[in-house]
Amino acid sequence: IDQHKLWWRGIHVPYEIKPERNHDDNAIEQAVTYMCHMLKEQLDRRFVLGMTLCFDELTVVLCDRSGIMAMKTSINIHEEPEQFIRVIAGFSLMTAEQLGWDTTMKIYLPLSDKTIPSYMVGPDCEGINGETPYHIHWVIDVLVDNKIEQYVSAAVISAMRSAEICTRATVVYEVIKFEDRYNPTEVRAQF
Repeated sequence: IDQHKLWWRGIHVPYEIKPERNHDDNAIEQAVTYMCHMLKEQLDRRFVLGMTLCFDELTVVLCDRSGIMAMKTSINIHEEPEQFIRVIAGFSLMTAEQLGWDTTMKIYLPLSDKTIPSYMVGPDCEGINGETPYHIHWVIDVLVDNKIEQYVSAAVISAMRSAEICTRATVVYEVIKFEDRYNPTEVRAQF
C-alpha cells in the first residue's frame, strides 16, 4: 500500500497482523507507526487505539502525544475466545470520543455553511478534497465562563511535532468567532 495515497484521516482503529508468534515487538512498532501518522493527519484526535494480532495473540495498544501503552499480557484468541469477542465488540460499540476523537472540533464546510465531524467525512467532501489537514477550516468549541463559544480556524499557525510522541505536540490555530466568520473584527490564537 502506498502510504501517501492512503487516506489516513478516515481510519478509526489501525491493526497490524503478523502470521507468526513472537513478533509482538515488531507488530507493535508497526502499529505505532500507523498511529503516529494518524495523529499527524487527524488533528482532531486526542489519542489512537490500535490492535496487533501475532498468529493467535491479540494486543491492544494506546498511543497519544505523551507516549504509548500496550497490554502487558496478550489475549490468546483460541484459549480465550470470549475476551477476543469482548475486545472486538467493545471497539465496535465505542463512541467517537472513546475512540480518541476530539468531539469539540468539527470540519467547517464553507460552501454549505455546515459543520461535520471529520470521522464522518469522505475523501472527496466539499472543501477538503486533496487538502492537507493544515488547510481545513475547523470549528472549535471552547468553554468560556461556563458557556460554549465557537471559533472557526482561519489558519494553522504551528503544527510542528503534531505527530511526535513525548513532546508538547501543540497545534496552534488562528481563529475568529464563528458568529463573526463573514465580518471578523478580531483574530485570536487558539491552542
